[in-house]
Amino acid sequence: MKTIIKIFIISLIILLNYTSFSQPSNSQINNNKFKIEENNILYDSNIVIIKLPKIINTNYSEYGFNFSSQNNLGYFTKDSTSIFNGLFIEDIYSVELQDSQWINITKLNKKINTRLNDVCINFTHTGDSMFIYRDIRKGNIYVSEWNNKNNKWKRPKPFSAVNSKYAETSITMTANGRTVYFVRQTDLITGKDIYYCQKINNKWTKPTKLSDKINTKYDEESVFISADGNTLYFSSKGHNTIGGYDIFITTKDTSDNWTAPINIGKPINTPFDDLFYKQYENVAYYTSQIEGKKDLDIFQVNRINKQKDIIYVDNLIFDYNAETILNSSYPNLDSLANYLNNNKTARISIYGYSDNTGYDSHNLLLSEQRAVAVKNYLITKKVSENQINEVKGFGKAQPIADNSTIEGRGYNRRVEFEIIKQGKNQELKIIPIKVPEDLKIEIH
Repeated sequence: MKTIIKIFIISLIILLNYTSFSQPSNSQINNNKFKIEENNILYDSNIVIIKLPKIINTNYSEYGFNFSSQNNLGYFTKDSTSIFNGLFIEDIYSVELQDSQWINITKLNKKINTRLNDVCINFTHTGDSMFIYRDIRKGNIYVSEWNNKNNKWKRPKPFSAVNSKYAETSITMTANGRTVYFVRQTDLITGKDIYYCQKINNKWTKPTKLSDKINTKYDEESVFISADGNTLYFSSKGHNTIGGYDIFITTKDTSDNWTAPINIGKPINTPFDDLFYKQYENVAYYTSQIEGKKDLDIFQVNRINKQKDIIYVDNLIFDYNAETILNSSYPNLDSLANYLNNNKTARISIYGYSDNTGYDSHNLLLSEQRAVAVKNYLITKKVSENQINEVKGFGKAQPIADNSTIEGRGYNRRVEFEIIKQGKNQELKIIPIKVPEDLKIEIH
């Protein structure tokens, strides 16, 4: 880990000697109004970035901040002022949160900190286990458990499920303890990539490398998985970086596959290296060279709770035996497209239906064609296919009106939207088709 940190710091110094960046100040970063741009980069004006106080951030590098609810302490790594063989040594420190103030910084004992490099990588979501990188062999992962009897951390043990002859530099575990994601570097040419293991029948599976959708030919680093296991944060030098390492987010779709990563964007990501992003319930922490200096510092992300605009979208009606979108429906679809383009993490599903006249096979195909027509229109409006979770036709199934009348069948020829995930900037509400009372049918 020490070698890795030093390499990208040296690279940054070289880069600064040859490249002129216009780096905004802290006040500029907090006050700018960012919007969503193309290339899957989010620009969020509803967050405030706070540099942690000098008790934590010093003239040395500090990074990898973790918060443990187990003991209300923050844990992070610092380039120690002690020098061994002419090099600064990485050690792990704790700091207490009391009345919204960070106090009582403490270097952890010799069970945790050795004469080599020790880096606090991540905690389990319960806060009772700490993952540690140690500069042993090429770099291995260790885990220490919290001892409730003496309120101290136990001696770390190797996490053999992921350790190998290669370097493992980062790890994160789902809340149920059944999946870990970690970073491994097999050689300097292929760089660092993200792998995962699953615990099945109380045994860890062999590591599997995530697909090229996530891993690039450049380096990936500092993984963090959400408690439910459906959102993965990581840093990468690939994809569409603003510069150096950027923080990315990917989510699982209904098929349990990871979606294309989205750059978490400004003001968090900068032209410099941004790493070790940890998202907790109401706050996030990350490490950056945000001020353009060679040393790393720790920052806190607070979200401003602004009332979201509400976007209303109607479900759609179609003509008899037709898949063509009615002209009256286009303004409604344009509103939906604008919402999705302004909320890149939002996802919907599109479902088509028919009345009960004609052959069942034809109605099933027709209902699917209606749903596909709506999807295709949204795509022409630059909506990402990743935001459309499912497109499906149900034929004559699930009618909302009496199919025994012409008027009732007209309400059943429809497309409905389902919200899979709300956006961060606006709230979407779907307005159901209003069926007259005398035409409604009882839905079981």
